[in-house]
Amino acid sequence: MLIELFFEFPLKTLLLFILATPVQFVVGLPFYRRAYGALRNRSATVDTLVVLSTTTAYLYSVAATFFIPAPTFYEASATVITTITLGMLLENISSGRAGDAIIQSAKEKGVEIPVADAFTAIPGKGTRATYKNHHISLGNRNLMKEDKIEPSNIEDKIEKNKKSKVLCTPMLNNR
Repeated sequence: MLIELFFEFPLKTLLLFILATPVQFVVGLPFYRRAYGALRNRSATVDTLVVLSTTTAYLYSVAATFFIPAPTFYEASATVITTITLGMLLENISSGRAGDAIIQSAKEKGVEIPVADAFTAIPGKGTRATYKNHHISLGNRNLMKEDKIEPSNIEDKIEKNKKSKVLCTPMLNNR
C-alpha cells in the first residue's frame, strides 16, 4: 500500500512529461541528427530505430497525458535514450583507450602513423579522408558508387568467403 502511494499521485503523468521531454529532445538530439543523415543517404541505422521507437512511445504518452485516458510510456523512451547514450559514452572511452594502445604499439615498433589532412564520416556508407592531396574512401558499395569507383571482382571473393564488405580505395590527384 505504501509503495502504491509513492508511485501513484495526482499529476504524475504531467511530471513524467516534464522530466521526459528534455531527455527526448536534448539528450536524444544526436540520435535525431544521425537518423536524419542516414535517411538522407537512404539507409537505416540503429539511430533510426532509436528515434522511431522512442518518438512513438513519447508521442503516444503525450496523447495519453493530454487527450486520451491511457497508460503512458515516458519512462520507456527516456530509459532507452539514456541507456544507449551511456553505452555509447562507455564505448568511446574504451575505444579511445584501444586506439591509444594501438598508437603506442606502433610507435614502439617504429611505425609512422600519418595524420589525415581532412576526415569525414558518412552515416550508413563509410568515411573519406585526405592525406597529402590524396583522397581515400573507406566504406561500402554505396560510397564507392558515389565516388565513381568500380570495386572490381574483389566483392565477389569477399561474399563467397562470407566476410563483411568494407572497401578501401586511394584516389590520386583529386579523384
